[in-house]
Amino acid sequence: MLEAVSHDRQDAANESSDTAARQAYTVDQALASAGKRYRERSRAAASKARNGTALVIALLLSGFAWSFWRTQRARLLAEGSAAAHRQLAAENAKNALTDPLTGLANRRALLRDLEGVVAGDGDLTVLVLFDLDGFKLYNDTFGHPAGDALLARLGGRLDAATAGRGVAYRLGGDEFCLLAQVSDEADALTLASTAQVALTESGPGFAIGSSYGAALLPAEAASVTEALTLVDTRLYLQKGNGRVPASQQAADVLVTVLNERDSELGRHSHTVASLAGRVATAYELPSVEVKRIRLAAEVHDIGKAAIPDAILTKTEPLDDVERDFLRRHPLIAERVAMAAPALAPTAELLRGHQEHYDGTGYPDSLTADQIPMGARIIAACHAFDLLTHDHPGPGRSVGAALAHLRREAGTRFDPGVVERLAEVVGNQHGFVRLADPADLIDPTQPTR
Repeated sequence: MLEAVSHDRQDAANESSDTAARQAYTVDQALASAGKRYRERSRAAASKARNGTALVIALLLSGFAWSFWRTQRARLLAEGSAAAHRQLAAENAKNALTDPLTGLANRRALLRDLEGVVAGDGDLTVLVLFDLDGFKLYNDTFGHPAGDALLARLGGRLDAATAGRGVAYRLGGDEFCLLAQVSDEADALTLASTAQVALTESGPGFAIGSSYGAALLPAEAASVTEALTLVDTRLYLQKGNGRVPASQQAADVLVTVLNERDSELGRHSHTVASLAGRVATAYELPSVEVKRIRLAAEVHDIGKAAIPDAILTKTEPLDDVERDFLRRHPLIAERVAMAAPALAPTAELLRGHQEHYDGTGYPDSLTADQIPMGARIIAACHAFDLLTHDHPGPGRSVGAALAHLRREAGTRFDPGVVERLAEVVGNQHGFVRLADPADLIDPTQPTR
């Protein structure tokens, strides 16, 4: 019995031990499983952490790369735009100085280049102005497109013929120009002839040639306007087609104005111009200077258009106020000439024609050689004509007038000019007698 009890107790004890073992195992398994899950979650968490940092770095690198690309692209676009603007500006500047039909330099370029030539003391330079002969008939016969094509061909030939020597220009219409450095006058003529040959073309029903006028710079012109006026005048002297130069047209207009104001002023202007031209020729001055003096003499009284008749026609001596008013007329004449480019070369002669050889004249009190030669010639011819015609007082003989001029030679007038004038009028009128003292005019009064 006791054994049975003992066995029962043993069985109960074994059963409890098994239960405890199973419970311990279960706990161990649960702990092992929890540890495994913890380690797995730890590894996952670590992996996520590592992946997150890489993602952040990747995003930062991507953002930097995008920003760098955008910056570089903007820089390249800006540089390209600036280059395009520079190229466009350069093209615009070139186009502003280029004739679109021929590709030659244009009038604006010529004026710019001439400024440097006339203002400097550099190498001798020839300016040649060309005008085509027969172009109008060609244009009318074959049409404007054919005329434009002809101008383009001739422009190309002119450029090729003068390459390396100078610059060829098209000024508009059928006018071309050449500006080139030369060694002397003979070299200038050779170059001008070469260019003239280039501006020729002939074919069935047409023949195109050219005429030209040339000037050596800076020796023959002190300004751009004077240079262009000079070659224009020489061009149409050579052309001989009856076209009157712009300078003469302007002078004719002004003389007509004077003549309408007072017919005597018109007559006086023509007479003084004729005398001055002959005296200048007697000095053997260059033909262009003779023409300039004659032109100035023709309009020397234009300033009197602004002087009241009461002063111009007054027979009594002028008072101080009237005298000062009259003495404005050389300055007025100068302003009129400067307002008309074709007359601008005459301006200094118009201003100086009332100066006296001894410095007592007006408006600048110049003396002797300070007074331009042309102005000295005009002054003597002006006084001579007033002395020999009935304006404003009784006319005097040629001899009396010359005697008066000789008395004032060295004071009012250039002695050399007086003698050249005497030669000119002596040859025209024959023997001239000396004057009586009564023939002399009051030297204190300005000549009117």
